[in-house]
Amino acid sequence: MPRPQAVEYGESMALTANPGEIAMTTCAACELQVSSQAPTCPHCGHPVNPFKSGATMVLVLGIVGVVIPMYGLFLGPIAWALGNREIREIDAGVRMEVGRRKARAGRVLGIVGTVIGAAIILFFVIALGLGNN
Repeated sequence: MPRPQAVEYGESMALTANPGEIAMTTCAACELQVSSQAPTCPHCGHPVNPFKSGATMVLVLGIVGVVIPMYGLFLGPIAWALGNREIREIDAGVRMEVGRRKARAGRVLGIVGTVIGAAIILFFVIALGLGNN
């Protein structure tokens, strides 16, 4: 009989009999066995890997979009859309509440970066139009 191997998954350890098999872990809410690759527990709906979040990425994109205004027009809408998606997933229970503040801040910074980038382009268009007269 093969010896079970420990497979690291997030902050917990899951045991699998063979390296090719799917690792199982225990749900933190209902304490039943669930696949470590499942996004939520099929028994209670609790997120299996709640720390897998895009909130930090949303925040970084939003900050870069504001700090470097020329990137704001490109990164701002991305941060805005990803922030909206992250908040929807938190509301649906797929993600943990911990990432809500980062996602909200990144979304707001994405909006601000988009507005700043659009204002800079508008300024250059007006300046070029007035410079030709």
